[in-house]
Amino acid sequence: MVCLNIKDTDKLNQLLTEREISHHAGMINEQRTHSLTQHLILAQQHLKMLKVVNPFLQEVDLTPFFKNNLKHTKQFLEITNLITLLHQEQIPRHKDGNQTYIEVEPEHMEATLVLFKELWLTKDEELYFRVLSTFKILKENLKKQKGEEYKKATVKIREDRPKGIAYSTFNQHIKELENYNLVSRIGGDNKFGFIYSITRWEDNISNAEEYQKLLTQIQKLKN
Repeated sequence: MVCLNIKDTDKLNQLLTEREISHHAGMINEQRTHSLTQHLILAQQHLKMLKVVNPFLQEVDLTPFFKNNLKHTKQFLEITNLITLLHQEQIPRHKDGNQTYIEVEPEHMEATLVLFKELWLTKDEELYFRVLSTFKILKENLKKQKGEEYKKATVKIREDRPKGIAYSTFNQHIKELENYNLVSRIGGDNKFGFIYSITRWEDNISNAEEYQKLLTQIQKLKN
């Protein structure tokens, strides 16, 4: 994991998960762990405490996701700076008079947001984002099909499943929406499928959606 390219956040997440599983199963290779720890110590000895400048903060709006939570905003910025310092040998150095500095790259902000996501976004919020995505597609489909009468429309599990969403996934999402009181079961049965009405048509932006928007903003900076 130490040698992985920082752009490969999916692989980093996979390795972190595998390590957690191995740790709880008592299958950690202590010798390899010690060797990697020594590599990190040696790397740390070669790092210089350079000034870090983030030239992208004017282009990225952190407020919608972090709100006015100074602690969380500070965490994001400090971790980003640390990741930048760890990669000081792979990025250009700049001069401002007698002071040498390095600049944050979009990949460093992306890695911070993805790898430390659980600091700011709970598992429930992440699940809720996926469920809301299905809900949004469902409402858009009903509006197209029913026109001005869309608010009177009902949802039949077997007939109104959006394209590209597996039946089992759609069924699970409908149950989650029912738990959140966004849909209400009004009829049907297990054999022929249940029927629901939508109880809330307004679109409220969740924190998970704001997370995705911020991640998209950062990823666009790489182009």
